[in-house]
Amino acid sequence: MLLLDPFTLYFLLMATLLLLSLLLLLIGHIYRQERSLRLWGLSGLLGVGGVLLLMARDVLSPWLGVVAANSLLFCSLAGTWLGIAEFQQRPLPWRLAGLLCGGCSLLWVLLLFHGDTGLRALLYGPIYLLFAGLALHELFRQPQHWQRGSYRLVGAIILLLMLSYTYRTYFMLQHPVHNPLHNTGLPLQQLLASLLEFAKTLGLLYLVFERMQQRLQQLAMQDALTGLHNRRAFEQQATAALQHDGHHRHALLVMDLDLFKRINDGHGHQAGDAALQHFAGLLAAQLPAGSISGRLGGEEFVALLRDTSSSQAWQVAEAIRSQLAANWIGLPDKPVFQVTTSIGLAMRQHGQQTLAALYHDADMALYDAKQRGRNQVCSSQPLVAVPALA
Repeated sequence: MLLLDPFTLYFLLMATLLLLSLLLLLIGHIYRQERSLRLWGLSGLLGVGGVLLLMARDVLSPWLGVVAANSLLFCSLAGTWLGIAEFQQRPLPWRLAGLLCGGCSLLWVLLLFHGDTGLRALLYGPIYLLFAGLALHELFRQPQHWQRGSYRLVGAIILLLMLSYTYRTYFMLQHPVHNPLHNTGLPLQQLLASLLEFAKTLGLLYLVFERMQQRLQQLAMQDALTGLHNRRAFEQQATAALQHDGHHRHALLVMDLDLFKRINDGHGHQAGDAALQHFAGLLAAQLPAGSISGRLGGEEFVALLRDTSSSQAWQVAEAIRSQLAANWIGLPDKPVFQVTTSIGLAMRQHGQQTLAALYHDADMALYDAKQRGRNQVCSSQPLVAVPALA
């Protein structure tokens, strides 16, 4: 079989890595919050620099063609590991990375005077395995990542690279190499490793795009001020819950902050925003687990209580109303003020009742609560007696 020219393989790796590295740096410059892209891009450029020095080692001094070249490659491997740590939003292990890169570079200095080319070529495999193992460990430090297909894909590529370099090390133990630039005897392994490095970089880029897509979806479904679901997100999730739990009893609460315009006019829009955020926090604290809540717009909020009785739903609504009325809101250098809410409650009467019908009943109950003087809970059905105003 005709063996592939190692120089051609090195050039292939250098060209693909250079293009991908520039792409990563460009995207990382556009999306400044994704620092992992810039780390991976810089890592790729360091790798390209190392390969270029290796290819020119015959016309360079050993300090450049051997020590500097491999030091750049070690830093490139460490950069991939650090980039994954940054992507996972964990503190970067700069000190450990520096010690490992420095130690490996020092080893290459010693081998330059007291070793041979074959020994250096042999030791590069275990060093690669060390950094790849650290990157793999960083990728799956959180157990839930094993459940995600994108993470498993990148992990599988790293594992294949580790298997490739394990075989490379085993082969070199059996067949010492005196000049790896001419031929290692492993052309397919070199080609496979080059392709897998390309695939690994694409996989890491896919992880970033996947997270960016998730962020965009979250922004599209979240109310920016309160952090609750917006109308679209609430309607989607509530409709799905009603369809999934067709035989369970559900309660819908429609809540409106009383005389909200007076808060904005009397205390300023900053106070109005604080009141909305305060009420959103109150909902998070008072609603039962599994409830779905959202801000429909302005000062109107809504919550679906799943698998609950009418008395339990009434108790939750009363707790929200009373807690809001009892806790006044204060801003720095401004007087405190009170916020109250009127709440309309509707119980799902049968399995076929839609969210729109349930909302209509609750909205009518809310209108009744406002007509009765606000700051109270009213139900679309005569569940319990209407409490007196607090």
